[in-house]
Amino acid sequence: MPTSSARTMTKEEHSLERLLAMIQNERLELGSRLPTERALSEQFGASRNTIRNALRVLEARGMVEVRPGSGCYLRSREAHNGCCARGARQDWSALLEACYLLFPQIAALSTERITGEQLARLEARLMDLSRALFARNQDALREHMNTFLRGLAEGTGNPMLVAVAEQLCPGNSPLHEIIFFLHDYEREMLFGDHAKVLQAMKRRDSQEVRRCMEERILRLSLLLERHAEVPASPLLRNERERLEVFA
Repeated sequence: MPTSSARTMTKEEHSLERLLAMIQNERLELGSRLPTERALSEQFGASRNTIRNALRVLEARGMVEVRPGSGCYLRSREAHNGCCARGARQDWSALLEACYLLFPQIAALSTERITGEQLARLEARLMDLSRALFARNQDALREHMNTFLRGLAEGTGNPMLVAVAEQLCPGNSPLHEIIFFLHDYEREMLFGDHAKVLQAMKRRDSQEVRRCMEERILRLSLLLERHAEVPASPLLRNERERLEVFA
């Protein structure tokens, strides 16, 4: 199993480290505007997408405020571990448990009912997701991941289950804030989980789809616990151990 020892720092991690150092060492006044994305990109030798992703992590930690059309402003020099406040972390813990109990059943039912045309759209969404990961485009990643999961639920033909799926998979998941700070193999596992679900759906194997979706959610809970301090419920911890799910 891969470990995090002796790994190379990612571009996002390096940019985040430089931004934190700039905030602390340059004594920026609270409320002052940070340099533009273009200026930071040139200063750090990183792409604007990389800078944008790092700024979003700082925003999620409550350190900066991004104002569309205006810029990024310093709110606090205090760096908090994890991307969620305590209450929000508990909310996400409860949501993950609900997702584990409900979404595999939705996916299994979809496998039995989904049309060939809907499957083709899911496959296209998976390709979009792959391109967004390769381009390290956080906005596109959020859009395509949510579209993929919604399309999966739409395969049930039941609008109430689609509404449930949308509640279980909201667009503000802390996963989107940390995705490009994960180890490469962790991101590959998450993408691989989506691909396994789709392949099992194409075979109309509802039991395998249920199993793959369970593993995906358990792996997600482990990564959010590790990188975003979202605690796993006792149920999910027991299930991870029982099914030997790792990340």
